[in-house]
Amino acid sequence: MDYSAEPIHSALLNVQQSQPFNAEPPASALVEFSITPEDLVYCRNHGPVREFDDSAYSIVIKGGDKGKVQFSLTELKAFPKTRIVAALQASIRRKEMGAIRPVHGVPWADGVIANCRWGGVLLSELLKLVGLNMQENLHICFESHSTLCQDDTFYGASIPLAKAMENGSVILAYEMNDEPLSADHGGPLRVVVPGYLGARWVKWVQSKETAKPLWDQYPSMTALPLNSVVATVNCEEDDELFVKGYAIAGATGKVQAIEISVDYGKTWHNARIIYQEGRWSWTLWEAEVTCKVEEGKSKFNFDNTLSPSIYHLSLMLGKLVHYTVDAVLLSTVVAGIRRSSGLSPDASVIPDPTVRSVAEKFLGVGETVFDVIQATAVNSSYFKKSSSS
Repeated sequence: MDYSAEPIHSALLNVQQSQPFNAEPPASALVEFSITPEDLVYCRNHGPVREFDDSAYSIVIKGGDKGKVQFSLTELKAFPKTRIVAALQASIRRKEMGAIRPVHGVPWADGVIANCRWGGVLLSELLKLVGLNMQENLHICFESHSTLCQDDTFYGASIPLAKAMENGSVILAYEMNDEPLSADHGGPLRVVVPGYLGARWVKWVQSKETAKPLWDQYPSMTALPLNSVVATVNCEEDDELFVKGYAIAGATGKVQAIEISVDYGKTWHNARIIYQEGRWSWTLWEAEVTCKVEEGKSKFNFDNTLSPSIYHLSLMLGKLVHYTVDAVLLSTVVAGIRRSSGLSPDASVIPDPTVRSVAEKFLGVGETVFDVIQATAVNSSYFKKSSSS
């Protein structure tokens, strides 16, 4: 593949792979902005990035009563513009999983998320215009043949037709943060699917059509799960911590509350939600907590060489395990319901055999395990135990 004609990429990103270009910002920088600046928006690519002539760019829609219908970018911009704030997120924390055992894929940390203001045309309006047959169990397939792909001859993804027709949700975007969409982020035209993982937000989209799902043996990965990340932890006093982070509710609705704990979940403290915007944005939060040290016991020491982490030990969404010795734990609450299964005193009590075997292998029976197979939590490994003086 030829990478010689790529545009200049942001210098504020940590490069995880140079060819294809895959890079992310530190989470500590992300949480300083409610709307992510373009220079801090992560880049996820499967091949070379190329720039296009907007005046010659078009998209073809197939599968409707009118057959193939082509729209130029100029024609798309003539439709009423829809603006939506939505968080774009890719797979995360492979780098920390790789510290446990080898993993496949780009070694992402926790910066592959961007909360942006997208502008474009509603996909549902275009599908109605071409006379799409609204059958059940159909998917809308998006394809990009504009650049080579390391995994196939082109990049493609699909979403359920029901999601595509959701009012005011899925758009074909040509703007990000009120500016023309750059090539690095899918310009001149990309799919924006709020609440779905970034793999469905096809960049440089050129065609779409309806089709039956190709894989029906297991549900495809679409909606994002409830998720939360501790981005920064600062020691303001000997026993006072100032903690900041983000949370994302995926398709479940707004995050209603954030709670943090510094004593293995025995007590929880409410964090302040400092930003939310609409249904699909991320949630930014912050909190001050006190770490009480009992006489004769060890205390928390700041260790800025480590980073917050969630370990996808089974490499599957929905099967997550945290382990911690001394850590800040985070619980995200949606619609007033705490999504937490609690602290398990021993790895052997984890019900899922795959996750249990991995936990026992790397933690040892008897280690404290935070079981989040049906929940989302954050283990901030910013702290290490040391003897108190």
